[in-house]
This record gives sequence, structure tokens and C-alpha cells, in this order.
Amino acid sequence: MRVRRPRWFINVPIAIGILVSAAFAGKTSGLMAQQATPSISITKLTITPSPVETLDVVTFAGYMHGDGSSYHDLTVDLDVRGEDGNLVLRATQRGVRLDDGGSQVVYWVWRVPASVPPGTYQVGLSIYGANWSPLYVHAPDLATLEVVPRQ
Repeated sequence: MRVRRPRWFINVPIAIGILVSAAFAGKTSGLMAQQATPSISITKLTITPSPVETLDVVTFAGYMHGDGSSYHDLTVDLDVRGEDGNLVLRATQRGVRLDDGGSQVVYWVWRVPASVPPGTYQVGLSIYGANWSPLYVHAPDLATLEVVPRQ
């Protein structure tokens, strides 16, 4: 003997599947929204030599570390500012890679112009994504550079 089921009975599993999918879709979206945003840290900035005289060559080395994500095409910006806040050097490197939570060192070499007066200068680094966005880290006062009068 064959049991006949009403037509609506056949569609019940489909309706339950749609409701379950909708419930889990909401949960998945909530979990994804709570993930941490990627971060990069600057571990140190070295300046060699310091102090320097005008016309001397100075090397800056910026050390950075990633959080486990891979970053491609980073822009790393070095700023040197006088005590008055005026910018005497802005040097940028583009296309910097940071792979899978690794570390990277970025170097700049600068001959201190004769027009730079003796004094103490603040040196900072900023790290951006491609085309200057997003800003991952901004550290305006990482180190100081002492410029002394030429002997």
C-alpha cells in the first residue's frame, strides 16, 4: 500500500534548509566582522652616525614587523623635522613587502645639506598601504638626529 503525502510535505525539507542556511549566514557574518584588523609595528629606527656634521652622509634603518598577514606594495615614509616642526627631509620607499608575519628593514641614505642648521631633529616613520592608504602606523618621534657645526 502506497502512502500519499500532501504536496506541501515535499517542500518542508527545502524550507527548513533555507531557514537553517539563513541562520548560519548571520552567524558567519558576525564572526567575520569581529576579526582583528591587520597591523604592522615599527620595532626600531637606527641612525648612523649620530651626531653628524653638514655634508656628512647619514644612514637611516627602519625595522618593521607584521602580524602574520602578507603585505605587498607598502609605502614607508621617513620624516626629519627640526625643533620648530619644519620638515628638512621626506624620503619615501614604495613597493615594500612584508610576508607572513616576517620582519623587514628599509634603508635611506642622506647627505645632510649645508643649508640644514645645527640642532636636534626628530625622525619619524609612517607605513601606509599602496597609494598612501590605509595608514598602518605613524610614529613621528622614533629617534633624534643631532646635527653639529662643520669643523
